[in-house]
Amino acid sequence: MDVSFRMGKIKENIRRFEEIKMGSKKSLNGTQLKSIIRKASDAIIITDEEGKIVEWNDSAEKILELKRSDAIGRYIWDIQYQLAPDEKKSDQLYDKIKTMLLEVLKTGKIAQRYEQPIDKEIQCYDGRRKIVQSSTFAVPSEKGAIVVGILRDVTEQRNMEKELQEYKDHLEKMLDKRTTELRESNIRIQIEADERIKAEESLRKSEKLFRRFVEMSSDGIAIMNRDGKIVEWNKALEKISGLKSESALGKYIWDVQYSLLPDERRTPEIYKRIKSISEQLLKGKHLDISSQIIESNLINTSGEIRTVQSRVFPIDDENGYSVGSIIRDITEQKRIEQALKEERDRLETITKNMNVSMAV
Repeated sequence: MDVSFRMGKIKENIRRFEEIKMGSKKSLNGTQLKSIIRKASDAIIITDEEGKIVEWNDSAEKILELKRSDAIGRYIWDIQYQLAPDEKKSDQLYDKIKTMLLEVLKTGKIAQRYEQPIDKEIQCYDGRRKIVQSSTFAVPSEKGAIVVGILRDVTEQRNMEKELQEYKDHLEKMLDKRTTELRESNIRIQIEADERIKAEESLRKSEKLFRRFVEMSSDGIAIMNRDGKIVEWNKALEKISGLKSESALGKYIWDVQYSLLPDERRTPEIYKRIKSISEQLLKGKHLDISSQIIESNLINTSGEIRTVQSRVFPIDDENGYSVGSIIRDITEQKRIEQALKEERDRLETITKNMNVSMAV
C-alpha cells in the first residue's frame, strides 16, 4: 500500500478521534453528550488520559464549591486530596490516591468497590464538611483510559437519618428505663400518668421528625398500614410517579404498583405476585426481596418510562406489621451510563481501525 495513503488514513482516524473527544461531532457522543453531562443533577468529573480534568459540570461547581475554571486542567488526584478532611491528609494518603489513579489511567481497570456508590466525607475549600455519595469508573481509550467520577450530595439526608436514629435510640432507652422502674417499684398513679404524658409527647416529636425526614428526602418513600393501604406518599414519590399523594393515600399498594407498570407487564399473574408479596410482608414473613435493591421500570402518569431502584421492608409496631418502600429515580444516571458506554464503544472501534491502518 502507498505510504502517503496509509498516513492519510492514520491522520483521518486521529482527526475523527479528536472530534469525538472534543465534542465537535453532532451526535450523542459530542454536543448532546456534553449537554447531558453539563446539566446533570449529580456532579460529573471527567479526566483525560493523563489524569487532567477536562469536564467539571455545573453540579460539581455547586456541590464541591469549586468553579469549573479553577478545576479544568488540574490533576484529579490533586483535587481529590485537597477535598479530603484535614485530619486525614498525609503524604501517604496523597501517594495512595495518585498511585491508584495512575494505575487506572494506565490499565483502564478499577476495583469494583469504587464503581459502587459509597459515602465519604469531604471538606470544601471554605472549610465546610459535606457527605457525598460517589462512584468512579474508567473508560478505555487509545492511550490508556479516562476516569469518570459521579458524586451526589447526601449531607442533609444523612444528617437527618442520624438525627432520627439518635432520637429513636434516646426514646427507646427512656421508655426501657421507665418500664424497669415501674416493675421494680410501687409508683403512684399520678407519677405514672405524668411519665406517660412525657413519653407521648416524645413520641409526637419523634413522629414530627420522621414526617420531616420523609418529606425532605430526595428519594420516594411510601408507607402502608397493616391492611396494605398507603398512609405515606412523599413529594419525591409524587415527582417520580406523577401520582399526587391525595390520589395514592388510602389505596392498596398492590393496586398502585400495578397501575404504574408498563403495559407489557400488566398481567393477572404479575398482579397476583405483587399482592402476594405485599400480604406476606404485612404478616411479618421474612422474604429475600426485603433485603434486596431491585431495579425496574415504571410508567408515570405522563406516560414517561422511568428506571428506579426500590427496596421494601417490614415495619413492626404495636398495631401490627406494616410495610415501607424507598424508591430512587436512576433514569438520568442510566442515560449517562449508556451515553458513556456508546462513547467507549466508538473509541474502541476507532482504535481498532487505527491499528489495522498502521499494520497494513
